[in-house]
This record gives sequence, structure tokens and C-alpha cells, in this order.
Amino acid sequence: MQVLKDPPYGIPKNSYMYHWETKVRKYFTFFEKHKNGAHESLQRVHSNPFTRTQEFLRFLYRYKAPEVYELRQQLGDITKSEVASANKALGKTGSYHFRKARGEPAKVLAYRKNILWVALLSAGGVAYTMIYHRKGRLWWIAPFAPLILYAVYNRVRQPIESTANVYRFILAKRIATAQMAGQEKEMINMIKAYPKLSNLRGYLIGEKTTLYELQQNMINSIINDKF
Repeated sequence: MQVLKDPPYGIPKNSYMYHWETKVRKYFTFFEKHKNGAHESLQRVHSNPFTRTQEFLRFLYRYKAPEVYELRQQLGDITKSEVASANKALGKTGSYHFRKARGEPAKVLAYRKNILWVALLSAGGVAYTMIYHRKGRLWWIAPFAPLILYAVYNRVRQPIESTANVYRFILAKRIATAQMAGQEKEMINMIKAYPKLSNLRGYLIGEKTTLYELQQNMINSIINDKF
């Protein structure tokens, strides 16, 4: 399927929607190929007599992969600030810290927060070896072996549901931002009609946040009994 590079003429070039649409069209073919590959991989699982009777959770990644590629395709690409916003909203109570990956568009990598403790233990092992044993440099490197293995395991075994939630959050925030940008004139007229709303607008601008994020923060505060 061939997709035109430029968005429809009805979208202003300086608008938020235009830039989003441009990224989606730019990487549409890339994600379409990966989605087809994910579907083929899933079909091989069902057709293989050794895997089609296996437990569903063993192949959860393959089942979820087409959905994740669909979410990434709708985003086109993401920015570091969007990932930081997702960390702020989702990462406080979770077990992962998310970062924008390099090499692929709209890809997020999850890092387990307890990897910091593994790094500190490895550094402590190096310090102990240098102070008490003073052996060859190999013993200075050996304590970092658990950290390296843990980092490799973290990279290979990505929590697909957690990363999918990040894509869903960024997508929902973009939709809210695009709607707010499209209704900017109506919002300004409403604020003029109801002066009390100007305080809310000033707060959103001052905090560099959106109405959607404010709503999510209020919900989280209510859940955590901090409201």
C-alpha cells in the first residue's frame, strides 16, 4: 500500500496535527512490514505441532506484537519529552523506567528500576577487591558480570504490556492536545465568557501541562489518598 508523503491540503502546515500526520505517513510502510512479519510469526506458532498446544503466556510477546506495532504506527515517531511525560504519569508506582530507543521510530525501552542496586553491588565488589585483594585487572571487571548479564536480560525480555501502556498514554495525550489545538478559538471565547476559567488556563500554561495530564494527576491523587 502506497501512502502519500504529505498530509491532506486541509491541514495547516504549522499545526500540531500536520506534524503528527507527517511522521505517521513517513514511517507507515516501515510499521506495515513489521506488522505483517508479526502476524506471520504468530501463524507459525499456531501451525507448528510443537507450539500450538503450549501455554498462551509463553508466547504472549508474539500475540501482543501486532497490537504494539499498530500503536507505534499511529504515533509515527515520539520525542524524549513525551517519554518523560509518560514516566512522570506511569513510572512513579511502576517497576520500570522508560527511555526512547535509538534506531527505530516510536520505540520505547523499559529498564527495571532495581538494576541500580545491581550496579551498586557490582561497584562494591570492585572496591572490595581493590582494597583487600589487589589482584589483577580481571578481578576488577568480574564483579560487573552480574550487571552485564542483567542488562542483557532486561534488553531481551522487555515487558510488552508496560511498554504498550506507554504508547497508549502518549497517543491519548496527543489526541487530547490535537483536540485542544483544534478547539483553541472556542476555548478562548469560553474563557472570555467565564472569567474564572482564565485561572485554569494560566495554571496549564505555567505548569506546561495539558488538561488531560491534570485530570490524570487528580485521579492518581484520589487513588493514593493525597487529594
